[in-house]
Amino acid sequence: MDTRSARLPSCNHQSDRPTSAKSAANSGTRLLPDAAAADSALDRLAERYALILLVAVAVGISVLGWAAQRQCLVWRNDETLWRRGVAVQPERYFAQYNLAKALLEAARAAAMTRGLRDREPSRSV
Repeated sequence: MDTRSARLPSCNHQSDRPTSAKSAANSGTRLLPDAAAADSALDRLAERYALILLVAVAVGISVLGWAAQRQCLVWRNDETLWRRGVAVQPERYFAQYNLAKALLEAARAAAMTRGLRDREPSRSV
């Protein structure tokens, strides 16, 4: 006997069920009392959840934008970055060393600009 051609009996009795709404009405069984009302209720529910999802995404993007803006203030320059590192983990020598280095470079830059401002412009004849 070929097992591929053998058909197993079906557990669901399709022949007992009506195949369309017209045959359902003819056979005396009822479908949902108001299928159109159920569909519109599902549509309203889907729209509501879509709106909730849209609001949640907008709030999430706003929060992430605010956090990124705050982090940009920390990463503005080397001094602010390493000051934050020392504030968060004061025992880390690496952050302390880099903060001192950033402050020294800032002092050198300030001294250079001060020296350039104090210097009179040269006049060529």
